[in-house]
Amino acid sequence: MSNLPEKINSAVKSSGVELSKAEAIAANYAPFMEQIAAQSEIVKGLTLGDPKDVEKAKRVRIDIGKICSSVGEQKTKDKAEVLVVGRFIDSLFNTVEGYGRLTQSDAKEIETHAEQIETKRLSDLRESRLAELVEFEGIEPMGVAAMSPDVWGNYLAGVKVAFTAKKEAEEAARVAAEQVAIAEQARLAEQAAENVRLKAEADAREKVIALEREQAEAARKLAEDIAAKEIAAANLKAKAEADAREKLEAELKAKKDAEAKALADIAAANAQAEADRIKAAKAPVKIKLTKWVESFELPTTDVDNETTKEIAAKFDSFKTWAKSLIEKQ
Repeated sequence: MSNLPEKINSAVKSSGVELSKAEAIAANYAPFMEQIAAQSEIVKGLTLGDPKDVEKAKRVRIDIGKICSSVGEQKTKDKAEVLVVGRFIDSLFNTVEGYGRLTQSDAKEIETHAEQIETKRLSDLRESRLAELVEFEGIEPMGVAAMSPDVWGNYLAGVKVAFTAKKEAEEAARVAAEQVAIAEQARLAEQAAENVRLKAEADAREKVIALEREQAEAARKLAEDIAAKEIAAANLKAKAEADAREKLEAELKAKKDAEAKALADIAAANAQAEADRIKAAKAPVKIKLTKWVESFELPTTDVDNETTKEIAAKFDSFKTWAKSLIEKQ
């Protein structure tokens, strides 16, 4: 059969099944191969890394899954009808299904490429932000890569302010210590120097405490926001998984029901045919011949004249004569 796809035609030639019969069965699979070939052409037109092609790739993957399911149903039907060519049908199924799954895999790669790029972007963003923090803070804040640019800017500014305040406090403490030393050398100025030192330390502590309080509050709010987003994402993921599981179970049940019905229909048809054959074999010869004569019919015509009427009458006479001849046996 010259119009079969090349892969199907190759399977026909190597099947070992009588050519016309093999081609008749293979014709059932040609439409599926053409559908997958059309999907393959779509995938060839997509670009890895192009965001606008992700949805197209996903659609191709889903459509090919449906096509492959239909191929499976066709395989079951053909094997039930013609068991002797089961291995040939398996070969056709594997050829089409393998081609479809290969194309589906290509589509899946395009579909998931965007997710991989986003994961790498977040990883790179985390590394760059930690590099900015290392000079001022040695602890990685929770969800550093998930912060929006504004939140990150505010957080980094707060860390820098706290770092500067700490350095200023350390410097103030150093200056205060020097003043204390000088005050000890000048006993008359000792009390004044001590007051300066104590005031500087108190101011520094108050600034550090205030900044630490602001930083803790910002971290608490950030943690609450991240936790809320994580809970929402987890709920969405759980719902999507439940929906997908429910859909898959429904599809599997429908497929099993269809296969069971097909097998039952075939068994009923075979039983009826056998019953008819047995009944016909037992029928007397006269009954068989009478039914044969009664099955004769004269084709209709739009000509209505004496000739057609005479022909019809003689045809009826012929049937009557034939029945009487049968009765004489």
